[in-house]
Amino acid sequence: MKARFSLVILILGLWQTGFAQWSGNPGAPVRVCSKNSEQTGCWTFTDGTGGSYVFWKDQRNNGSPTDFGLFAQHFDAAGNQLLPDSGKTVVFDPVFKTTDFSIAQDPAGNFWVAWTLTTQTRMDSIVIQKFNKTTLNPIWPGTKTITKLDNALFNVLYTESIRLLPVADSLLVLYHMTWMGGTTLKFLNSVSAQGKARFPYGQQVSGNTTLYGPSTAITNSDGTMLLIQRNGNGAGTGASAWKYDKKLNLSWGPISITEGTPGLGYDFKVVPDGSGGFIMGYITAGNTDFMATRVDSSGNFVWTPNHKPICNLFSGQNSPDMTINQGSIYATWSDNRPPAANEDIYSQKLNLATGSQLWNPNGRIIFRLNSYIPYPKILAQSNGDVIITSHQSSTGFMAQRVKPDSTLMWPVNGLMVVEGNNNAPNYADYSMQNGNNGNVFIAWSDGNKIFIAGLGDGGLLTDVSPTVSSEKSFQLYPNPNAGSFQLSGLAEGTQELVVRDVMGREIQKGSVLSQNGKGEYRHNLVSGIYWIQIGSKQMRMVVK
Repeated sequence: MKARFSLVILILGLWQTGFAQWSGNPGAPVRVCSKNSEQTGCWTFTDGTGGSYVFWKDQRNNGSPTDFGLFAQHFDAAGNQLLPDSGKTVVFDPVFKTTDFSIAQDPAGNFWVAWTLTTQTRMDSIVIQKFNKTTLNPIWPGTKTITKLDNALFNVLYTESIRLLPVADSLLVLYHMTWMGGTTLKFLNSVSAQGKARFPYGQQVSGNTTLYGPSTAITNSDGTMLLIQRNGNGAGTGASAWKYDKKLNLSWGPISITEGTPGLGYDFKVVPDGSGGFIMGYITAGNTDFMATRVDSSGNFVWTPNHKPICNLFSGQNSPDMTINQGSIYATWSDNRPPAANEDIYSQKLNLATGSQLWNPNGRIIFRLNSYIPYPKILAQSNGDVIITSHQSSTGFMAQRVKPDSTLMWPVNGLMVVEGNNNAPNYADYSMQNGNNGNVFIAWSDGNKIFIAGLGDGGLLTDVSPTVSSEKSFQLYPNPNAGSFQLSGLAEGTQELVVRDVMGREIQKGSVLSQNGKGEYRHNLVSGIYWIQIGSKQMRMVVK
């Protein structure tokens, strides 16, 4: 019996180390799930120890287009899968169909998951469950109900667009319900740490009957919530805002956010300002301008004038995203100004207090793309940098690290995360999350399969764990060079070395014998720019 136990431990050890994921190869992105089924809708969360959770919608259990399950995978810092390679079933109901999920983490790292259920013939209910962060098994003995409506009385066709907004150990919930006849209403609810909903049928958003188009909500540390909503579905419509206290009593609103402007084109982005208010960035009607405004916790405009340009050039701007980092606002967007072939990606930095532009008034070029409807995203880093990503229709999926002074840290054409379009994200169906030590995890769906990549300071992570504390930065000289270069700051012994081109593709492997931390590498590289990688560290090099 003792020998059999040891064998089991050995097999488990081999299973874990056999699935080291970070390949650093943009031509072969890592599959999150080995199952072949329709897999869409990625969510990523850090696990607090350098790894990442990935959740996705999966249609593997039957062929109905309205019946999805929710599945998950957990990666450690070295890219090892900690769950079966086909993923773990988190939610699947063989009786009640579901299409909509939403996920959030509580302060302990466990997961709230809410989803719609079809009762009778209509999807009119929302339930919630909490899942353990280690096992991803349910914590409560059964699901809790957020809203369950009697069709005979309310004639609700379906509920959708669930948003879970954590506040300490409780939760605010925003969702849409559509009645027979096509009327869509926004509802709110709050859920205790034990899953008890405050209102049995939810509470309708005050001040409006029908609200079309996208909405967003943010929560503050005091439990208050700000709701920002597009007022209509046509170009030129306005936007409104409400504030609710932690018991979902209306504090103020609705207030008009876009009064005095051409109104909204379609897309907008809202981020908290860190003082109980928010910043809204939006594309104006006609997709001709990218503007921003800031509203404080009392519903008052902060900047003078109320609306400031993010970009001064009227150039067919679209798909905005924003973040706040170290007291400044960073924005990114797609832009079809010449010589764009369809749309390129630009960025801007604004002063949080005044809304003033801090970079070029026309924006800073990030990617020169040939892309149809790109969806750039931006993620703040703890060192003040931002990561900007976007897909490129003919080439793949790109990333760039940008310094606060607008310096590009990776190759000028961007770092290639996915080479080619076959496995690239399906429009905006991707999610970014910060890990430890400055690492970033990106999970995405190509429309059918789920992938993941890890980025470090130097670019794509390899199967070397990024959390190895004994690894030191290295130096490379001369730079530029021709034929050979010296390295210092190495660990002792033979060190594996990878050479990548400016697109992040591996073009050469070799090794360096380090003695007293120094070594030499000889090469026959043609003139150009390269990236030299040792472990998870990379350095830019020029060959004359």
